[in-house]
Amino acid sequence: MKPFKTTVRRLERELLKKQKELVELEQQNNLLRVRDGILTGYSINLAWLRDHAAGESGAGSLASAFSHDTSAEEMQLLDQLQGLSIHAALGPRLRPGPSAAAAAAAPGAAGGGDAAAPGCSLRDMLSSTLSASGNVREAQPLAPAGDPLYLLRHICCMPPFPGAASMTEQQLAAQYAASVQQLALQLSLYRAEQQVPPVLSACSMRHETPVQKMQDIISRIQQMRATLALSGRSDLLRLQYIVSCEDPARMLPEPSIEQHTRALELLGLSRQQQQRLADGYMVFHGMINTVLVELQGVQQQQHSQQQPQRQHLQQLRAASGLSSMNTGCRGSGSSTSDSSDSNGSAAGYGRAGCEGGAAARKEAAAAAAAAHMAYRRGLCKQEEATARMDKLLKKDNRIRVAVAAYLQGQLSLLQMAQLHVVMWPFVPNLTILAKAAMARLQQLDEQQQQQQLHS
Repeated sequence: MKPFKTTVRRLERELLKKQKELVELEQQNNLLRVRDGILTGYSINLAWLRDHAAGESGAGSLASAFSHDTSAEEMQLLDQLQGLSIHAALGPRLRPGPSAAAAAAAPGAAGGGDAAAPGCSLRDMLSSTLSASGNVREAQPLAPAGDPLYLLRHICCMPPFPGAASMTEQQLAAQYAASVQQLALQLSLYRAEQQVPPVLSACSMRHETPVQKMQDIISRIQQMRATLALSGRSDLLRLQYIVSCEDPARMLPEPSIEQHTRALELLGLSRQQQQRLADGYMVFHGMINTVLVELQGVQQQQHSQQQPQRQHLQQLRAASGLSSMNTGCRGSGSSTSDSSDSNGSAAGYGRAGCEGGAAARKEAAAAAAAAHMAYRRGLCKQEEATARMDKLLKKDNRIRVAVAAYLQGQLSLLQMAQLHVVMWPFVPNLTILAKAAMARLQQLDEQQQQQQLHS
């Protein structure tokens, strides 16, 4: 009997081990599937935004700033992705080409059931969050399941936020504070409306509803932050996390994962929402790290070129100074026709000195030319590195706008509004929220494993 129990326990342990391996494989497979969907969707949306910016409807929108100066590698990737099945699933309205605007306007152009139309107005995505009765689906994510980067198009179709180019951290804090106060008010009105009888609630539909007002406020926040990021003012956005919205002169501590964990619990996100946040964070974190590694390499290259450039400059100055010193021999060896023979040896010495000076000047000029060419080559390399750094920084900004759009798209309209309110006076950092979701999922998995071991 004892050997039988031992065998059963051994088999149970092996079964648990295999189950754990199966869960890990399923997680890896899911992450690869999410990665494929995000990367493909990002590239296709980039192509759509590029075509949209080139059309009349996209003139002056954030789409031109987002798709401007895309690299040849990205364009090559877009061409390769045109034939993929997921591209067809997103519908003809997202297909890169001159007919993108016409396809977007065509009724029933979507090829996939879950793909949403490109939102180019503040109300376009509101319909996806409403039920047939007109009530908001509180747990319905803003981005459809088949189009996780839907919000990216919605944001980039907006015009740049007014005054973003000259905005200070105090003005940014004031703008955000006013937006959160309005969100808190509209959330209260929305909750109150849920207690009103349907007949009375229907009477209020003739006016702008709290849900529509929340949509406009959140869109304005997205527009403001995207404009600052795409215009190279990411430093202002980083300051926003530590500048108090109540008192811009007071500094706040850095955002913590504990704050965002509490917010995560208050929002009541489903496990699926948390999983999408965590998966998206992993994918975009890898994309951003790739850019940062390349950026660090360019910076190191620039730093390594500084010392040789200083040496070339010193050599150029020394050679130029030597060349200017070897002057004055012209005519020094001339003499009148009646000069005496006693001065002949002196004249010969003067001619030899001038010939030596000419050789020195020639040598100094050659050295100066070589130093100048070396210095110019160094300048060209620095200019190339600076241009590469500029492209990488713009690419980093594009990816950060995309990750913000993706993460926001996994929340519902009401959850987005609540997030801004419950985090007050702090500004929510969506990447930290995603990390909090990842930590929460890991904790739940560990608890589940412990329960299986003790069962």
